[in-house]
Amino acid sequence: LYVTDGDDVLGEMRTVKEDYRAEEMRWTQPAINYSLKEDLYLTLASFADDGSVVTINAKINPMVDFLWLGGVVLIIGQ
Repeated sequence: LYVTDGDDVLGEMRTVKEDYRAEEMRWTQPAINYSLKEDLYLTLASFADDGSVVTINAKINPMVDFLWLGGVVLIIGQ
């Protein structure tokens, strides 16, 4: 998928759903676009076997880097 923010191209993101044969289960690898302002997570929710329909979940988590920065400040401050 090519992701844009208005006219700005954020880049190409790729998410996959794979079969883990040893446990007979399916797992999804998310595509993540990191930025200081927000993180964008894309996951492949479902798809038709013939490829005609694909469902992508998109989630935006704002200011995730500030949570990490806060943790570092707490550790340094002690």
